[in-house]
Amino acid sequence: MATQRVMIKATDDVKTLAAKATEIQDACNPLAVANFLLTVQRHFLDGREHGQQCGGSDIAIQNPVALAVLNKLNHLAELDQSRTECFTACMDLAEGEDVEWEVNFGP
Repeated sequence: MATQRVMIKATDDVKTLAAKATEIQDACNPLAVANFLLTVQRHFLDGREHGQQCGGSDIAIQNPVALAVLNKLNHLAELDQSRTECFTACMDLAEGEDVEWEVNFGP
């Protein structure tokens, strides 16, 4: 696996997704959170079409917005959380700041 640092562009769509990822941290409905995760993943799966440096399944699951949502699902399932720096990245993206992020791309 090749680890690369990529720039997550704070496009209008990403600002909205990042803000919602921060807001859902108070959610208690796992189905709604999971549905939002699908929305985030679809956006980053086709990332180049949405103004991002790259797209694909690796960035779709490893971007900071998806990780923030996954952490919420982990919390609802009473599992340990990981990569909590994704919340800082989401707040920066929601404010319109691009974020450099490390992604492990498959072979």
